[in-house]
Amino acid sequence: MPNKINDFKNASFLVIGLGSIGQRHLKNLKALGFSNLSALRTRNNQIADQNCIEGVRLYNRIEDAFDSIPTAVFICNPTSFHVQTANYAASHGSHLFIEKPLSDSLEGLDELEALVEKKSLVAFVGYQMRFHPGLMMIRDLIKSNRIGKVLSVRAEVGQYLPDWRPGRDYRESYSAKADLGGGVILDLIHEIDYICWMFGWPKRVFCMAGKYSSLEMETEDAAEILLECEKAPLVEIHVDCLQRKASRNCKITAEMGSIFWDYHSSSVEVYSAETGRTEIFRQEGFERNQMYIDEMNHFIECLTGREKPTTNLAEARASLEVALAAKKSSMNGIMYKFPESKETSL
Repeated sequence: MPNKINDFKNASFLVIGLGSIGQRHLKNLKALGFSNLSALRTRNNQIADQNCIEGVRLYNRIEDAFDSIPTAVFICNPTSFHVQTANYAASHGSHLFIEKPLSDSLEGLDELEALVEKKSLVAFVGYQMRFHPGLMMIRDLIKSNRIGKVLSVRAEVGQYLPDWRPGRDYRESYSAKADLGGGVILDLIHEIDYICWMFGWPKRVFCMAGKYSSLEMETEDAAEILLECEKAPLVEIHVDCLQRKASRNCKITAEMGSIFWDYHSSSVEVYSAETGRTEIFRQEGFERNQMYIDEMNHFIECLTGREKPTTNLAEARASLEVALAAKKSSMNGIMYKFPESKETSL
C-alpha cells in the first residue's frame, strides 16, 4: 500500500478543528510520542487546554495547512463539513481520520470513496465506543452464542446537553445547530453504530423524535428508534440530551439468558438460564480516554499496513444511512425499509 508510515519520526499529522475532540486527539498524539503536529482552527473558539497546542503549528487557512502535505489528517470540525474537508485532504494524498458521524447527508460520499480507493488511502471513522472493553466483551459473547438466539435489545444514552462541554455555551455548539449537523440522532450515533456492529444491517427502522424540552436548540433533543436487525428482531435505541443524571447502558434478551452493560459502572452482567446464576464482569480502572488511545494506536497500525480500519467508509456510511432513515421516519411518520440487496460489511 502506498504512503505507508515507515519512519514514525517523520510522520506529520494535521488536526482540523480545535473543539474538545480535536484537542483530545492532539494531546493523545503527543502522549504517543508524535511531535510533527499542526492544527487548523476552524472557529474562533477559545482553546480550553493551552498545553495541547504547545509546540503545534497553528493555521487559520486550509490552503496554508497543506503547504506541506501531512501524512494524515484528523477531521474534527462540525459534522456538516466533514466530507468536504475529507475530499480536500484526500485530493492532496493525506490519509483520513474522520470523527463520527461521517456526515449529515450522503452528498459527496461517492466522490470521497472513489478518491480514497484511487489514491490507496487509509480512511478511518472515529467510533471509539468499538474500543470499549465492555462492548468488545459483549460482541464476543454474542458471537460465541453464550446466551443463545438474541430476541430483543434495548440501548440507551442520555446526558443533559449543557453538561456535555463544561465552560462552553451549549447554544453555540454544533450539537444545537441544524446547519452544522447537530441533533441527538447524529450526535449520539454511537448506539446505532455498535448495534449494527453486533447485530448486522437493519431491515427496517421506525423513529419518533422531536424537540421536547425547554433547551434552546434547533434540533431534536430526544428520539426513540426501533430497528429490525439481521441478528436481533427487535431493537430499541433511546437517545436524548435531557437526562440530568447521565445514563448509558444496553440490555440484550436471548433464549438462554441476558446481558446487561452499564457504561458508568463499567460492568457487564451475564445471566444464564441454564445455571440460574448471574456473573458480573467489571472493567476495573477503566478510563474513558483509553478508548481514544486504543483507537489512535489502531489508526497508526492501519497507516503502517499492519491492520485494516475497524470502521471504514462503507461501515460509517451504513450507520449514517440508518441515522438518516430514522430522521426521515420521524418527519414522515412512516417505517423506512432498507433494500435487501444493500451491500455492507456490517
